[in-house]
Amino acid sequence: MNPLATINIIIQYEGSGFILLLYAAAFVLLLKNETDRGNRVLFGYLPLALCVLFLLPPVHGIYSKIEGSDTYYRLFWLLPAGTTIVYAAVRTFADHLRRMLILMAFLIFLCGSNVYENRNIVKAENRLHIPQAVLDVCNTITNDTGGKPAMAAMPSELVQFVRQYDTRIMMPYGREMLMPAYANYYNAVYAAMEQSDPIDAEQLAEAITQYNCRYVVINRSRQVKGDLSAEGLELVSELDAYQIWRNPEEKDTDINMSTEEVKE
Repeated sequence: MNPLATINIIIQYEGSGFILLLYAAAFVLLLKNETDRGNRVLFGYLPLALCVLFLLPPVHGIYSKIEGSDTYYRLFWLLPAGTTIVYAAVRTFADHLRRMLILMAFLIFLCGSNVYENRNIVKAENRLHIPQAVLDVCNTITNDTGGKPAMAAMPSELVQFVRQYDTRIMMPYGREMLMPAYANYYNAVYAAMEQSDPIDAEQLAEAITQYNCRYVVINRSRQVKGDLSAEGLELVSELDAYQIWRNPEEKDTDINMSTEEVKE
């Protein structure tokens, strides 16, 4: 693992915040003020040792052979850095309550973001806090299959919600297609569904057959070049915003599928 790869892993772990800087400050405070040896080890030395361990080339190499290197930064989520920061803050608060309250409030404001600016934050449409369209689409598919598992290609705006509601519905691609880190990742179904405008009916039919998709859900606002019916697909239902098509060439999906075939 070269130095640039190491830096990239650290950047991916830290995201848009300052958690590593906060941890460094907390570590220094613990070394200076903490007298309990057990707490110094638990909140100071242990996270540092884990961080060093994860940055060792052999550890990175073993993980990459098993899972690939794209998700290696997620191992750093095991670091109890948040606990260290909170513990150090509480200890410091006890000694400098007023000044530290102002400082921590400033740091939280600086590191955080307004969650209501996220495009996925919308008014709840049901008690599950999932878009009602997801419930309607999933219920239509599971009713059509008689409750059996099925592979379904979903529009990108529904992908991250589907398996929150019904794990019987599997997808040929998941949330990774919406993340910049996977910009170079190719999926034929996603290319046909989201990267083609208008959607090419022949290309889409070939792609869903290739990925063993029993169903394909299309946003009715999208234009389709060609005729899905002529490609052998059957219209199952037309909801307010979506059309649900069935691929009669594909049978219901076996529940015992490999992790590579099932995307969440």
